[in-house]
Amino acid sequence: VVLSDGHSYERRHIETWLGDRNTSPKTGAVLPSNFMFPNHALRNSIEEYFSHVFSVHRMAIRRAVHQSPRSNLASHRFSSNSSLMKTVDSLMKMSLVMNADRSAEWVLRSIIDEAKMLVGAEVASVFLVDEANQELYSTINSTAKEIRIPLTHGIAGHVATTGEVVNIQDAYQDERFNQAVDKRTGFRTRNILCVPIKTK
Repeated sequence: VVLSDGHSYERRHIETWLGDRNTSPKTGAVLPSNFMFPNHALRNSIEEYFSHVFSVHRMAIRRAVHQSPRSNLASHRFSSNSSLMKTVDSLMKMSLVMNADRSAEWVLRSIIDEAKMLVGAEVASVFLVDEANQELYSTINSTAKEIRIPLTHGIAGHVATTGEVVNIQDAYQDERFNQAVDKRTGFRTRNILCVPIKTK
């Protein structure tokens, strides 16, 4: 955002600053107004930069995800590729930084849309941990409804409790797969890529 001093600031930080001050963080001068307006030019430049960074890595990520599996090594190959995982983690962090002034749900939906495009997925979901009820819940999914499952159930539960990356070629052949969500939604899951999103 831009203040009346003409300088651009990150919204959440400048809102904190203006909570008990009326001066410019840049010059210290008294601000004639605390009105803020979006710096569209800067945001567009940042979005263009991140779009370029994303495009550089998309093909490498797609190749790694879609490698032909040999027995049960697909999940191991993906999780053991530390360079790839760092790239995926960086992309998520960049999305969070770029959209720091957006709502958490908006940012998560953006990450999911990017992930779907990267791996060519039909549907995607984000499950968050409800510590109080020991459940995983999702409001960001293809059903437009809230989905809740026990914390330790299914592939999502396995990833949430172990922190492991799981890449499954045939969901119904994996004993960890919880078929209850498919039965509830009417969607038949064929393969799964499940990755933990960790906050610090």
